[in-house]
Amino acid sequence: MLWPFTRQQLAIAGAALSVPLAGAVALAGLRAPDVAVLEPHVGAFRAAAVAATPAIDAPPPDKGERPRPAHPGFIGVLLAHRSVDLAARNEGRLRAVHVRLGDRVAAGDLLATLDLQTLRSDTAIAAAALRGAEVALSRAREELAEAEERHRRAQALAAEGLASGEDLSAAEHKTAMARLQVDAAAAELREKRARVGQLRGVQADTEIRAPFAGRVVARYAEPGESVGSTVPILRLISDDGLLVRFAVPEEHRG
Repeated sequence: MLWPFTRQQLAIAGAALSVPLAGAVALAGLRAPDVAVLEPHVGAFRAAAVAATPAIDAPPPDKGERPRPAHPGFIGVLLAHRSVDLAARNEGRLRAVHVRLGDRVAAGDLLATLDLQTLRSDTAIAAAALRGAEVALSRAREELAEAEERHRRAQALAAEGLASGEDLSAAEHKTAMARLQVDAAAAELREKRARVGQLRGVQADTEIRAPFAGRVVARYAEPGESVGSTVPILRLISDDGLLVRFAVPEEHRG
């Protein structure tokens, strides 16, 4: 059986009956740190479950037979609504873990970061190249404007017979070359911008943030260790309520 409970409901009608949590870890699919975090709730569950369970009349014991308890007890475990192992998207060295076991976190909180030294260096180099490309494009546009102005003057002089056809052709050629330089500089700028955007995206991936509000129940890696997409760093469980799962024999179901 699997019942959802809010914190208030758990305090009123909890149902972890006679549960040795360490022994129920495998049944629930939880890990030991999960259980340690949920341990404080167990007392309330046991008391509420005893009150909520119908009394069972036990027959008088035979001679030589030990008395049976009036309440047999049921095996149960506590489960979180959501749990997740958090890992980095890219391989790298873990720089810092910003939370401790048992800490509560909000959605979006920064939990851990990877070493950014090499990445920052690459990003700085790419950003400098981007600024250079911006300057080159600006210069190419200025040269194009000057070439177009010379072309217009050559056209006016040619119309008055004061410039030869060769002068006009030369002005047209320089204008066309200036346009090609602008196109090439613009393409270079787009490439540099894409590179900077890519590196900044990778930099964002080095920040491990909480996908939902909850509590840290396991810490698998320490600063200085190598991590990646297959190496979890932290385990987080939600704290928006718990589920209680327990086994009730057929004869006690009603």
